[in-house]
Amino acid sequence: MCASIVDIYYLTAEIRRGKKLQGGHNDRLVHLKLPTLKYRRLCGDMIEVFKIMYNVYDPEVSPELWYYPKSNTQGNKYKLLNRTVGVIFRP
Repeated sequence: MCASIVDIYYLTAEIRRGKKLQGGHNDRLVHLKLPTLKYRRLCGDMIEVFKIMYNVYDPEVSPELWYYPKSNTQGNKYKLLNRTVGVIFRP
């Protein structure tokens, strides 16, 4: 328990030092060794797709994912099919 409190203290001290850095937001992220918002959103999206694929959510309310019918992946039958819209709007 004490080790986690000490770790939290050092982390908050490091964050305070990061706020005092001169430069922009990206410089602070690099100094504090934190991932960017784009990377965190991508990770969150991958976690949500995993939960939908393995029916963690109710299938009636989650979006339907299309699987590739001829999946030759090793040990994985969950290859997703990329659905693109083929409609061309002309004026």
